[in-house]
Amino acid sequence: MSLRDWELRATWLLAGLIWLVQLVHYPMFAALEPARFAEFHAFHSERITWIVLPAMAVEAIAASAAFLRQRSVRNCVGLLLLALIWLDTFFVLVPLHNQLGQGPNASALAQLIGWNWPRTLAWSARALLLSWPLNNAPRLAAGASN
Repeated sequence: MSLRDWELRATWLLAGLIWLVQLVHYPMFAALEPARFAEFHAFHSERITWIVLPAMAVEAIAASAAFLRQRSVRNCVGLLLLALIWLDTFFVLVPLHNQLGQGPNASALAQLIGWNWPRTLAWSARALLLSWPLNNAPRLAAGASN
């Protein structure tokens, strides 16, 4: 299996998973009994990490290798979307999850749901972008702007 195949599979896995989290898991946090909130949040965070983190690592390695091998518009845009995903994840969403780990917090939950939309859309865009046939991807010429 090629690096592109690994990237495509990891990206589609993450795109599907993020929609499940965005539309089911995060809204479900608001319906939890306050006494069980921290327990459920810890369960969610621990379990989802075992799925998401390896897939994100595979996706990042494969996307970086693809960009280094071929500086196409698609690879450049894909890497920029991936950077947005990682920045949103680790600088915005992880701190919000840390707040929620302390117990119910309506403001933090609303921010989590709101700030997860850019990540949801970016992963969806990456999945569609990577699914576009390779022979249709314009290449960046040395010194040219595209």
